[in-house]
Amino acid sequence: MDEKDQKDSMYNQQEIESTDRENEQALFDEFDESVYDEEEADQWLTSKELIFMGACIFLGYLMIRAFMNGSGGIWVSLLTIVSCATVFTYAKVTNQQVKKNHYGYLVYSLLLGLSFSFLDNRVFLGLNLIFLLLSMNYWVLVLTGKRRVPYLSQFIISDIIIGTFKRPFQNLGSTFVFKESEQKKDKTIKNIGIGLLISLPIFIVVLLLLSKADSMFEQFLYSFTVTLSENMAERIIAFLFALPIGVYLFLFVYKNSLKEAEDEKRNRKRKGQPIILLTVLVSFILLYLVFFATAILGYFDFRQEPFSSMAVSDYARTGFFQLSLVSLINVTMFLVIKSLSDNQKIITLGLSMIGIETLGLIVLGFAKMQLYISSFGLTILRFNTSCFMIVLFICVCLFIVALWRPFHYIRITIIVVALSILGISFRNTGNDIAAFNIQKYQSGQIEELDIEVFYTIGIEAVPAVVEFYDQTKDSDLKELLNYEYLRPMADQLEKNPATITLQRMQSKKLLKQALHE
Repeated sequence: MDEKDQKDSMYNQQEIESTDRENEQALFDEFDESVYDEEEADQWLTSKELIFMGACIFLGYLMIRAFMNGSGGIWVSLLTIVSCATVFTYAKVTNQQVKKNHYGYLVYSLLLGLSFSFLDNRVFLGLNLIFLLLSMNYWVLVLTGKRRVPYLSQFIISDIIIGTFKRPFQNLGSTFVFKESEQKKDKTIKNIGIGLLISLPIFIVVLLLLSKADSMFEQFLYSFTVTLSENMAERIIAFLFALPIGVYLFLFVYKNSLKEAEDEKRNRKRKGQPIILLTVLVSFILLYLVFFATAILGYFDFRQEPFSSMAVSDYARTGFFQLSLVSLINVTMFLVIKSLSDNQKIITLGLSMIGIETLGLIVLGFAKMQLYISSFGLTILRFNTSCFMIVLFICVCLFIVALWRPFHYIRITIIVVALSILGISFRNTGNDIAAFNIQKYQSGQIEELDIEVFYTIGIEAVPAVVEFYDQTKDSDLKELLNYEYLRPMADQLEKNPATITLQRMQSKKLLKQALHE
């Protein structure tokens, strides 16, 4: 082959390679574009999403109206049922896989919501509503498969935080795209929607500020709202606030429903240096040993003093809340070290010692609390602290057993806590507190009956107080009960008819009978 033929052959070979590279790049670009389009298409809002967004805004409107009217009780139960039904319907329509265990979380949320129709639950101090929101939140994460592991685990808090605060706001700009055809996106509607969502909260704040900055503008707004009528103005305000709330509810469910790539890194278990973990354990073990030694000496000093209510108060009231907090810190430290360790025997022994010492702290705090209660009676805070210590004691026992015999202790712990909350929600614990204090007063173990405790408990204490009111012969105490508890409760029921519960209806009947004798 001569030189000219060799050059022609090389030129043809380069041309073929260049053509292959161009075809390969074109194929890659086409594949990459199709993947991108497919990902974007998955995020386009279809008619199903738009209808669901409208339903979420309507739910937000109902929530705002209930808040503005002070509605509670049965309205909370109805909102729970409607919210769960709306999310469940959306999941079925969008072909989400609903498994049998998903219904367990749903039933728990519905039962917790139903408890609001029976009792006021002032004992929880409003925490039962937070528990309800958290349980419904977690049910959505279970339903959409957005948990780190497909069962109750130590990741429950991180799952809730990521699912509630991070995931709904990811790629927010590409979310509000309305699907008109398979290949076209209406960017104008998208941009208008984003602009309205961004401007609405700021618009409301600026409107309120401007109304205070100029009297003429304030008068204009007042005239405008009067023209619309008071009810219409309330509805408009409720709707304005319902829009961002409803859109967030939509984003929470919708974004958690989207499929996402599996992150292998997040399943890697981080390890800690054994010597560091052991140093932490030993330092706290020694600290608690010194504390127990001094606590025993303090108890003997207390026993040598003459027994009086003042001596009991000084000894018992200092410590139980602090001991509860320290016990909770120990549980957190226990879980963190266990997750970082590699089941070394020395670490396991150290964790067992910390667990046993935590049980000792819980018992000491509980004993102090019961000593204080025996002399001064129950309050909501004392009752909640006692229940917390009992549940915490059970949980720490489970943790210690799991060190030597592995099982899903986190799952059992969460179930214990959840069932405890549900049990208290369906029991009139406020009436139990009032009945306990009355019984202690009648037996002479409590020198003075604190009526303010009854007022703090609210409507829940009515059955026990009315029964005692009918039985007591002390005219002064009867008058105090009449004017400081019974009549205020009757007025409260009359002034807040929007909150409807079975307990309120029964209490209203009992109060009417007691006050019209």
